[in-house]
Amino acid sequence: RYPNNFTAQIVVAKLDLKFDRLETATNAASRAVEIAPNSQTARDILIVALSQSGNNKALLKALKSAHKRFPGTPRYLSGLIESTIREGNQIEAGKLIVTALGKPQDDPTQLRNLAVLSLQINRPALAKKALLKLNQLPDQHDLAQLLLGRLAAQSDDFQQAIRHFNNVAINSEHYAQARILMAAAYAQSDDMTGALQSLDIALSRPIDEADKQRLTLAKAGLLQSQGLDHEALTTLNEAVTIWPNAHDLQLQRAMILLKFNRSIEAEEVLRQVIKEDPENATALNALGYTLADENRDLNEAEKMIRKALVNDPENAAYLDSLGWVQYRLGQFEEAEKTLQQAYKLVPDPEVGAHWGTVLWHLDKHEEAKAVWKRALLLRGDHPVLTQTLQKYAPDLMNDTETPQNQNQP
Repeated sequence: RYPNNFTAQIVVAKLDLKFDRLETATNAASRAVEIAPNSQTARDILIVALSQSGNNKALLKALKSAHKRFPGTPRYLSGLIESTIREGNQIEAGKLIVTALGKPQDDPTQLRNLAVLSLQINRPALAKKALLKLNQLPDQHDLAQLLLGRLAAQSDDFQQAIRHFNNVAINSEHYAQARILMAAAYAQSDDMTGALQSLDIALSRPIDEADKQRLTLAKAGLLQSQGLDHEALTTLNEAVTIWPNAHDLQLQRAMILLKFNRSIEAEEVLRQVIKEDPENATALNALGYTLADENRDLNEAEKMIRKALVNDPENAAYLDSLGWVQYRLGQFEEAEKTLQQAYKLVPDPEVGAHWGTVLWHLDKHEEAKAVWKRALLLRGDHPVLTQTLQKYAPDLMNDTETPQNQNQP
């Protein structure tokens, strides 16, 4: 009714956008841009409508127009680069980034975006240039050093990464993360002494408890990665005497106790976590799976696992637990469907072992063997898969050449 009324077009565009009437929202916003080309509000609505509609070519055109009209507005430049990448034109995207970095930049968010977009088009040198500019801005040094360290680590330049991580100040909110990443860089350089020392130095600093807990978790994980499970458990046991209500530490401790077949102690830890945090999905799933694996309290186990799945219904680990408890309950058909879904989401040798077991009990022996063969190719030495094959199909262990034994004489 009011084709030349800017306010009317904006009202229509906003309402249509709110109710997902994207075509009419686009038309109204386009008309508003025609009426008032200097209105960023009209252009923003048009860009959102086109983005939600999935019309990237029209979106690209709108972003080019907006960027030409407002060259100093960061969101139009970032959107234009992203849209250009989606069109598959990485060369043009690179040119836009080079041009942007050739100009003075004082927006830290824009510089971070330019670094991320540079990595999307496999231009790490451009990403580094953006981060070095970020490093020069007030109050951005620590974040820039953290990101530069990550960039160096991605390029396997671990020594350079360590230097960047070491430049993050103790009083920075990024300090703990930098130290964790530094430890990882040392570990990837086969320097476990340096890795552990970097964490121990950080733990001795006057930093807040939440960061100390994160660092302790990282230390325990590092020890476990080297097969030092007893040392990891000692670290966690000491930590929970200081922070008994730190659920992440307690959960990691429970996982190691289960690895040592100390399931009664692990169960006590998990039940305490659930008592303090009834919605803790990780604890619910861990205890539910433990009960199912030990073939006891199966109804309680199923309730716990289903509760964990409520907020994360496509979690492959939780679905694996549900499938396993269904198997224990004799619900083979349901278990088959659940485990197939879990394996489809995340192909995993343990899930494959469980799925094959259910198929075997449904007298689908050839299907079971096919699943186990695929699982072997993922990781032939997985303990659950190995135990399963020893019980049901020991011939597969000799007949299937896995990645672990391909290079063995």
